[in-house]
Amino acid sequence: MKKILLLLTALLSVTHSFAQGTYQITRIEGPNLFGVPDQSFAEGPDGSIYFFHSSSDILYRYLDDSLSTIPCPSCSRLNDVAINDQGEIYIADGREGVIQILPDGKDTLLVEGRMDVIAVGREGSIYAIEEAGISGAIFIYQDSIWSEYDDENAALPSSTYFDLDVDTAGHLWIAAREGLVQLNGMSFTTFTDPDHSNTYYDVEVGPDNVIWVSPSNANIRSFNGTDWTSYEDLYPLFARADAMAIGGDGTIWTAESFDPFKRFDGINPAEEIPQADFGVEEPTIIRAMYVDRQNRLWVSGDLNYVFYVEEMTVPTVDFHRADLPLILYPNPTSDILRVKWPNTIGLTVDKQFNLYDMGGQLVANKNGIHLDQIFIGDLPTGVYTYTMTCDGYMWSGEVQKY
Repeated sequence: MKKILLLLTALLSVTHSFAQGTYQITRIEGPNLFGVPDQSFAEGPDGSIYFFHSSSDILYRYLDDSLSTIPCPSCSRLNDVAINDQGEIYIADGREGVIQILPDGKDTLLVEGRMDVIAVGREGSIYAIEEAGISGAIFIYQDSIWSEYDDENAALPSSTYFDLDVDTAGHLWIAAREGLVQLNGMSFTTFTDPDHSNTYYDVEVGPDNVIWVSPSNANIRSFNGTDWTSYEDLYPLFARADAMAIGGDGTIWTAESFDPFKRFDGINPAEEIPQADFGVEEPTIIRAMYVDRQNRLWVSGDLNYVFYVEEMTVPTVDFHRADLPLILYPNPTSDILRVKWPNTIGLTVDKQFNLYDMGGQLVANKNGIHLDQIFIGDLPTGVYTYTMTCDGYMWSGEVQKY
């Protein structure tokens, strides 16, 4: 019965891509994709992206526009997934413990516990948090031995731990109540910001090994091993980022539920991007973000899909080429715009149409190879501006809708 369910899940999945302003959005839809929780994304060495349905036993794998499922017979409550450089998959299961998924469709339980967060490091090391956010423990697998640590048998600042990440030197970083903790070898060191509260919910390692944390009821901070920097202008007092991700180019993404995404480089003021710009029709809770090696931003929230965002590169274009006329007709129109493309534009070339209101807000867009007519009948009466981009050229003008 389980194999049938997995097969149907793969067959019923839907991938839908569309342009939204300067962003290309790809939604991945399918059964049981509602409410993907924190820590839900992981990337394999082949570029596969793994995520899962909240509190279920279904692990998804996305590669080359194809969604499939990975069997995990022993899983009952997936809370986190991690993948090492060899492509080995490890699960933090909230009922069973740490589970390794094997290539033959089977799995093996490595250590029992109510595991919430997992990370992998060098030379086969595995790290996990049991009962994150309450009185729990840190589980560490090194040299073929599992060890359990808390504030009673190790130099940890408390018994409450929220998140894990590993830097390029192989050091484990722990977001904990009362401090940011580094594990170097088998020695724990706690770092605290003398000017702020030190309970951290999220920890992310940047490409330069700068550590970024999301504190409770405060703006995010960075720690370079010596000095702390707080970014006070990101959120108002007592607000905090619900999700955070860092790209390979050092770009930091944050999100607070129902509010715009924010992107910044740690130096210049943050750019705010409304959720609608990423195709989210109604503002919602954002639960997890991840930037993959292709610099795509992956997002999950209280939606029936996950999605990733790519920023489109705007080509160098010529405007209003007299030798390449483009005609939109009828203009004015009540519903359909027809497009007469220059004869030199190839039939197999991708084309992009964007329509803006007089305030500069994007109100419609369409892309594809066969872009010969565009429906605007559902727009209010008025004058709009458009851009058409294709094959290195751009045309722009006005359209009147009556």
